[in-house]
Amino acid sequence: MDPAAEDPLLARLHPALRLGRPADGPAVARLVAELGAAEWASQPPRLQAGICRFLAWPGPAFTLLIEDEGFVLAFVMVQRMCAPAEDGVQLCIDDLYVSPAARGRGLARALVAGVKAVGARLDCCYIYLHVRADNHVAQQLYASEDFEPAPDLLYDWCNFS
Repeated sequence: MDPAAEDPLLARLHPALRLGRPADGPAVARLVAELGAAEWASQPPRLQAGICRFLAWPGPAFTLLIEDEGFVLAFVMVQRMCAPAEDGVQLCIDDLYVSPAARGRGLARALVAGVKAVGARLDCCYIYLHVRADNHVAQQLYASEDFEPAPDLLYDWCNFS
């Protein structure tokens, strides 16, 4: 399955859930900037250009988003990779964010369900993600969705200033 193909299953999970498109770049970049304001010391200088390129990339990545009357409220960016040992696919939830005004309405849960649904269609054997230690709401969400804390360490390397 090509995750970029329109999928009626997504609409069944949440009526406003859909795959991101290149035209969504500015709206998604706005939300990524909100997320980054809480997590990053500084914004990447080409944030909007990078988000637009990600949404247009025909590679193994996809974005799901939820909008209301044309306004993007929440998104999840997902990377798809080969899982050679399992002879399958693994997905990495790169970022998931819900606008503060839209929180508490189940949008993050709908995005996670969307990732799982796309993963099932891709014969995904593994979904992983990183959650900040102080983000207890996200930790509770993922635990309620049967994600388990991994004993592995996460290392970062960053090449922008």
